[in-house]
Amino acid sequence: ISLALMTLRLVDAWRRSVAEVLGRVPDHETSLIIGAMLCISSEKLMRSELPLDLLTLEGEMPPELLTKCNVNSIAEAVGINRETARRKVNELIEAGVVTKDDHGLLLAGDLLQVQHLQDTVLTQLKTLCRGVNELVREGVVRPEINRRAWARNVAHFDGLASRHQAA
Repeated sequence: ISLALMTLRLVDAWRRSVAEVLGRVPDHETSLIIGAMLCISSEKLMRSELPLDLLTLEGEMPPELLTKCNVNSIAEAVGINRETARRKVNELIEAGVVTKDDHGLLLAGDLLQVQHLQDTVLTQLKTLCRGVNELVREGVVRPEINRRAWARNVAHFDGLASRHQAA
């Protein structure tokens, strides 16, 4: 139940953040499409070490580091038909949230530099961290990890949160 509640809160917070970017409350499909595009385009990034300036979202993400996506991959990720995905993506292109070139679709390069989106990402990371820690304490999740790596990642996250709060 804790995980379901946390997921619901994360989705709601994401939808409210997307509303600020679009200037209107988006339908659930539009919110999911933007989330799916973030996941798809970040796939290469997740498999590599990133410099600190990219981890903090302070600078624009270099497009060559991102995986471009297409309407088919978005539709599959979100679980909607291609025509609905195409229509919604075209609305996002018109709103300036998505860019399209010969190689595919990407979220607008400066989207993650919008302060309230950075705040949402940080809040969601904190919520996720608290939720996972609670599940570990309750014995629901047993981390089979390198404890030194875990401590290093927690310290890194705490440092990002401190710098963000100071700014």
